Amino acid sequence: MTHDFLLTTVPPKTRPQLLRQALERGEAVLVRAHGEAGGGALLALQAFGAALASHRALQVQEWPSFPPNRKGGPTVAWLRVARSGLEAAAPIGAPEVVVRIDGDEDGGFAEGTRGALFVLNTALPPDEAARRWRLGGTIVTVDGAALGRKHLGRPLAGVAVLAALAEAVDLEPQAVRTALRNKLREHGQPETVVEANLALFTEALGAWKSIDWPEEGAGHPPRAFRGFGELPAGAQTGLRSVTRGNR
Repeated sequence: MTHDFLLTTVPPKTRPQLLRQALERGEAVLVRAHGEAGGGALLALQAFGAALASHRALQVQEWPSFPPNRKGGPTVAWLRVARSGLEAAAPIGAPEVVVRIDGDEDGGFAEGTRGALFVLNTALPPDEAARRWRLGGTIVTVDGAALGRKHLGRPLAGVAVLAALAEAVDLEPQAVRTALRNKLREHGQPETVVEANLALFTEALGAWKSIDWPEEGAGHPPRAFRGFGELPAGAQTGLRSVTRGNR
């Protein structure tokens, strides 16, 4: 049976239900993913976006932000999905869906939210995660690091979080599995690695837990911009060039 993204019947007043209603009104659903470069956050969002894009009724816009060191540094990726009219192309400051693969132990991944659908790589149960990071909305947790160690020999949690995200929004798992396989092959991974990731994905389905948590007391306002910090020699010239080009 083929499912349409967020268009199946789910219990009322849950976060996925609110997202479904937003899509029905013609609004965009905003997704933001946080991780560390090389940890699988970008792969997870790319596969999720490709699975969504396989539904002709939906438009999808997805792009990443890379840290300077490209491996191990914090990275963020953004995704918008709507039935039509995707025109904005900017970082997402107030997402409705937040994905945390790794890093951000201080809760920075929740910036700009009050209530949202949170899909988190953590061994904590959902209620403890909500208390620790002051989250409100629907909290989904999966021990992706443990599954990564089991199947990949490393605590790579992206694929497990992808599986939890897909099921949490009632996206057909087979469509996501196909998109994941295609992305891994596009990245040049050998078939043994592809199959190991697919086995991880399968085990992660149903391995997550969720809870609807009150929004009272939750809330992470956007952080004020405090400049670029210490910049290397020549950086100011580069910034001025970018500014002139954007006028």
